[in-house]
Amino acid sequence: METENSEQTSVEPFEIQGDCKGVSVEVVKSNPVPKGLTPWPKGVSGNKGGRPKGLAALVRENTDDGSELVEKMLSILRGEMKVEKSYIDKDGGEHIVNESPSHRDRIAACQWLSDRGFGKAVETLVVDDRARFYGEVLLALAQAHIRGDVKIPNAN
Repeated sequence: METENSEQTSVEPFEIQGDCKGVSVEVVKSNPVPKGLTPWPKGVSGNKGGRPKGLAALVRENTDDGSELVEKMLSILRGEMKVEKSYIDKDGGEHIVNESPSHRDRIAACQWLSDRGFGKAVETLVVDDRARFYGEVLLALAQAHIRGDVKIPNAN
């Protein structure tokens, strides 16, 4: 069977068993290295300059490696940081007050600090076996499609 990729070495059609009977998928194994190209030798990087400096590096350089961010969030958590807010009363007069962080702000600071200090909590999702089966099939097909190993025929 001939397809767009001339580097293919074999085609293996198969049927999915279980609740998905009747669904056919063609698995196409392709050569991982295109003609005329060679992979980098083990231990040699293709990016000799290293990872380019981006936003994360800029933030680290300008916040004492992030310690200023932590200090700010701790001051919010502890209620030490004052926020200047202005209000206009019913007569049109402007009033400026210094307020402590709200309870919501303090909880958000607590979450930010715990996520970065201890890692984000793992979220779990409980599904029944049938949903898990279909999810696994779809995930496997999507991953194989991205790799170029699977050609899913049009369903007409």
